[in-house]
Amino acid sequence: MLPFWIQNIILIKGEIVIYTIFKHLYQLVFFLRHHTNALYHTVPDLTAIDYPEHKQRFEVVYQILSTTYGARMRIVTIIDEMTPLPSISTVYDGTA
Repeated sequence: MLPFWIQNIILIKGEIVIYTIFKHLYQLVFFLRHHTNALYHTVPDLTAIDYPEHKQRFEVVYQILSTTYGARMRIVTIIDEMTPLPSISTVYDGTA
């Protein structure tokens, strides 16, 4: 059973991709940064994809990296143009 903040998990070319609702993004990244079996301390990449034909047109993608375990993970959340996305800067402040 998945925690309520995770919508779906898939594996693409050996990389874990987690889909989450934007309201639960902060809880998810906080867990992934601090849990001893994860320790994803770095966000090397953040991007967004625009699908103008969709009601929720923006797919925001965070690449996170655990140097402890040598693992990468992708977190994806989908929002519309009017919804503010919660900041994760208090979890990932730009330092390792």
